[in-house]
Amino acid sequence: MTCTCLGLDPSMTAFGWCLSHAGPTPVKEWTTGTLREASLEDLARKFGELVGAWQPDMICCEEPIQQIFLYGKKQLVQLPGGGSMMTPNAAQIILWKIEGAIRTVASLAAIPLLMVSPKTWRAQILGDGNLDRDKAKQRAKQACLHMGVPVTSVDAAEAACVALYGLGTIEFRHAIMRDVHGRNQREVGKETTQH
Repeated sequence: MTCTCLGLDPSMTAFGWCLSHAGPTPVKEWTTGTLREASLEDLARKFGELVGAWQPDMICCEEPIQQIFLYGKKQLVQLPGGGSMMTPNAAQIILWKIEGAIRTVASLAAIPLLMVSPKTWRAQILGDGNLDRDKAKQRAKQACLHMGVPVTSVDAAEAACVALYGLGTIEFRHAIMRDVHGRNQREVGKETTQH
């Protein structure tokens, strides 16, 4: 029986992914990479094609920060009451759009999706949930080298760590039992016809 978890580390510029194949023993095969596409639509289409080809048992994805930070615009007319014009952090809005695409693809493919905060998976896999972004990426790459996971970028390394987190969750065990793709089921029909 082989079970697969697709780990994702989405960002605006590079979309790290890791497909981990686990058997009765710990993870026996890792495939990692990075997606880069010209538009969100192209990224969603390519991601959908990969999910359709791989049919993972579960997708585990790093979720974007849940608050959108606002920045004051400079040199604009002040609003009545002393307020000023504000603009949201564009990167955070795009990450939410990417999350929407991931959720849509997972839903259409009937694949369970687990969203995990960076602090949660970093605490479990890297031992410190409060690492800043750059330190976390470097520690993820070091962890992958230590585990023998082939990675070509820090985004793929973080995706591998997200996948490793996903493999250890109750949600992954439930996804395996649910097994909508039929990979993990015994040949029940053959067993019953022999009786």
